Amino acid sequence: PFCTFLGGVCAQEVVKVAGKFTPIPGWLHFNALEVLPAELPADTQATGSRYDSLASVFGHSFVQKLQDLKYFMVGCGALGCEFLKNFALNGVCCGPNGLLTVTDADRIELSNLTRQFLFREHNVGQPKSKAASAMAQQMNPAMQVRALEMFVGPKTEDSFNDDFWLSLDGICNALDNMEARFYVDDQCVKYERPLLESGTMGPAGNVDPVVPFKTHTYRDGGQADEGGGIPMCTLRNFPHLPDHCIEWARDQFELFFVKSVKQLKKFHEDPATFISEIGSSTDMTQSIFEVRGLLSLLNAASRPSVESAGQTAFDFFHLLFRDKILDLTAAFPADARIIDPDTKQDKGLFWSGHKRFPDATCFDVEKETHWRFLAASTALFAAMLGAVPQKQEGDNSWCQEFKRKAWAAALVQKLKVPEYVAGGVNTDGDATAGGVTSGVKADSKAILQGLLQQLQGFAGQPLPALEEADFEKDDDFNYHIDFITRCANLRADNYHITNSDFHKVKLVAGRIVPAIATTTAAVCGLVMLELFKLLQGKNTDGFRTRQIGLAVNTYTSFEAQEPRSFSSGVEKKVPRAEELPPDAFDDAGKIKAEYVLEEAYASYPEKHSVWDKLSVPTGTMTLEGFKDWLAKEHKLKLRNWSFVLGWKRVVDEENKEMRVPVSSQIYPPPVSIDAKLLPPLTDGQADAMKKIQASAAIPPAQKMKYVSEWQKAKKSGKLPESTGQEIRPEMTLKDILALMEVKAEKALQDGSIYPKWGKAISDLAGRRFWVIPSDQTPDCATMDAEPLDVRYMARIEVPLT
Repeated sequence: PFCTFLGGVCAQEVVKVAGKFTPIPGWLHFNALEVLPAELPADTQATGSRYDSLASVFGHSFVQKLQDLKYFMVGCGALGCEFLKNFALNGVCCGPNGLLTVTDADRIELSNLTRQFLFREHNVGQPKSKAASAMAQQMNPAMQVRALEMFVGPKTEDSFNDDFWLSLDGICNALDNMEARFYVDDQCVKYERPLLESGTMGPAGNVDPVVPFKTHTYRDGGQADEGGGIPMCTLRNFPHLPDHCIEWARDQFELFFVKSVKQLKKFHEDPATFISEIGSSTDMTQSIFEVRGLLSLLNAASRPSVESAGQTAFDFFHLLFRDKILDLTAAFPADARIIDPDTKQDKGLFWSGHKRFPDATCFDVEKETHWRFLAASTALFAAMLGAVPQKQEGDNSWCQEFKRKAWAAALVQKLKVPEYVAGGVNTDGDATAGGVTSGVKADSKAILQGLLQQLQGFAGQPLPALEEADFEKDDDFNYHIDFITRCANLRADNYHITNSDFHKVKLVAGRIVPAIATTTAAVCGLVMLELFKLLQGKNTDGFRTRQIGLAVNTYTSFEAQEPRSFSSGVEKKVPRAEELPPDAFDDAGKIKAEYVLEEAYASYPEKHSVWDKLSVPTGTMTLEGFKDWLAKEHKLKLRNWSFVLGWKRVVDEENKEMRVPVSSQIYPPPVSIDAKLLPPLTDGQADAMKKIQASAAIPPAQKMKYVSEWQKAKKSGKLPESTGQEIRPEMTLKDILALMEVKAEKALQDGSIYPKWGKAISDLAGRRFWVIPSDQTPDCATMDAEPLDVRYMARIEVPLT
C-alpha cells in the first residue's frame, strides 16, 4: 500500500514538469509507523508465497485474515479500480472463505479510460463492476469476487438486506457523490460495521476511517458538505453561468416527470380540492405554469400516444423558452430602470451587472438543441403515459429512432404551436425588482382562474397508469441527462450563456466529484493502511484521517476523532438587550444572571454516541408495554411519539434546501372517530352540538373533536369512514411499524413527501429488525423528582423476527 501512495505522489511530480503545479521543494518525509503491529509477529518466515513480503512485516496469520475477509465495495470507477488492484495484490478476499462483493450500476464510457485504469477500449459499454473484477482476477486468480450491477440505496434494500449487511466484515466506499456516501455511512452505523471512506477532487484527496464505537461517523466528520446553493431568484429569472442553467434544468426534470404525475393523480382523485388548493396558492406565477402544463398532460392522457406525448413536449418547449421569457421582458423591458421607492433616486438600469436581458426562442427543427429537446421530452412523456414501454436496465436501443433529426422533423409537422398566454413573474429574493418603474404587470389571478375553469372540464376523465421517472445519471440511454443537457442549453441560449456538453451536465446534475489517476492511487494506498489497522484491532489513536494535496504538496494527518458523545446539561437563554429594563444590566453593561433563563436537559444513556442503541426485547411488545418498558427499565416517561414517514422539500429565501419531516402520530394514540356516534348531517349545527355534548358514548375529552369532524362532514356531505388504521394501546410495535409503512407509501403517492428522498420506512417484510434513528426517537422525560426533557436519546432497535 505504501508503494501505491508513493507511486501517486511521484507520478504527480512528473506531471508538474509541464509547469502546472509546484514541485516538491526539497525532501518529502512521510511515515505511517502506527500501522506496524504492536508486537513483532512470530510467523514471518518466507514460505514461497506471493505474500511473503507482506508477511515479513505483519505475519502470515495476518495475511490469512486479509484473505478471509468478506467485504463490500460500493462503486467501481476511478477509486474502485484502484481498490481492486490493491485488494488483488495484497490478497484481500483471496482465501477460500473470502468474498468481495462489488456493485456499480454504471457502464464503461470512452472517457473513463483516462483515469479508470482497469478498463480497455474493448470494455466500452460493459458493466464496470464485471469488467474491473475480471481484470483484478487476472492479477490474482484466487480472488473471490461477486460483481453486481445495482445501486445501493433505499430502493435496493430488498437485495442489500439485513442478512447481507450483517454478513460483512466491512465496507469500502468508492463513490462519486455525497448522497450515496451518507446512505452507506448510515447503514454502517445501523449494522455496526466499519467503513473505509475516501474521496478525491482533482489533485486533492481525503481518507476517513469509520470504526464502530471508536471513531466518529462520516456524517459527523465535518467534511461532508455539498457546497452552497444558488439563490432562487437567480435560478428563476436571472442566470448568468452555465451551472445556473443546469441546476434549473434539473428542477424542470423533477417538475415534468415526477411532480406532474403526482399532481395528475391528485387532481383525478379529488378535482374540487385540487383546484381549490391551486387557486389559493400564494405563488400565482408557478401555479399558472403548472396548470398550463397539467392541461397539456391531461390532453395527452386522454389519447396516449407518441404523437400526444410529442405535443406535450412541444407545449412545454414554448412554455419554458418562449412564454416565460416574454412574461419577464414584458414586466422588465430592456430599458427598465430602478427607482428607489423612498428617495425616488434613479439607481440605473435594471438589466445590469450579472442580469442578462433574455430573448424568447422560436422552435427551429434545424437547430440540434431544439429537436433533441423535443426527442428526449417526447420519449420521457411517452414512457410516463404508457405510450412506449418503460426502459429496461441494459437496453441501449430504447426509443433509438427518436435520436434521428428526420424523425423529429416528421413529428413537428403533426404538432400545433400553442398560443401564448401571459403569465406573471416571481421576483422573490430580488430586492431591485420592486423598484422598476416601467413594464406591463399581468393580472395573474384572472389568468389563473381562467385556466382553472379549463381544468375543471377534465374532472372525471379516466387516467392511464401513469409512471413517474426515477432520475438516474449513470444510464446514458434513458434520456435523463440528455433532457437536462438540451433544457439547460436552451435556457443558456435565452440568456446568451455558453452551452454545456453532455459530460459537464452529467457532472453537475449528478453531483459527481471528478477524479484524476495520481490522486486516486495515493488516496487508495492510504486507505489500505487503515484496513490493515482495522484487522489488527487498533485503538482510536491508531487510525488516521488524512488530507492530501498533490498539487500544493500538503500531506496532513490527524488522529481519528472519538465518537461524539451526548451529555446532559443546561442551556442558557440570554434575552435580547432591547427587550430588558434598564436595571437588568450591571455596571459593566452585561446582563445580570437573574435575567438569563436556564433550561436543564437530559441525555439518555448519559454520554452515549451514535453507535449506542436501546434494544427492545421483542417486536410483539404492545404500545402500552413499550411505555411501561421505558419506565421500568430506563426510568423514562413516554410523552409523545410522532413517527417520521418521510420528508418534504422546502427551499428558504437563500435557496437552502431543507428536509421537513412528515409525521404520523403514534402516542398518545390519535382520537379515533366513530362515525356512528356523529349526528345526522341533516341536523343544524346547534342541534348537532347538543347531541354530541349529551352523548355518553363520546368521552368528554373528545367531544370537541367530534364537533369538528361533524362540521367537516357537513361541509363535504360525507360522513368519515373508518380506515382500520387507528393506533390502539394494545397494538404490537410490529403492527404499528407495518401501519407506518402503509402510511408512508400513501404519503409518497399523494406527493406529501419528496420522492427523491423516499420513504423513511419500507420493506419491513424482509427485515430482522427496525431502527428508529436517534433524531426520530419518541419524546421522553426523566422520572426524577424534577423531570427533565430528554433532548438526546440513543437509537431504538425493534426486533421483527
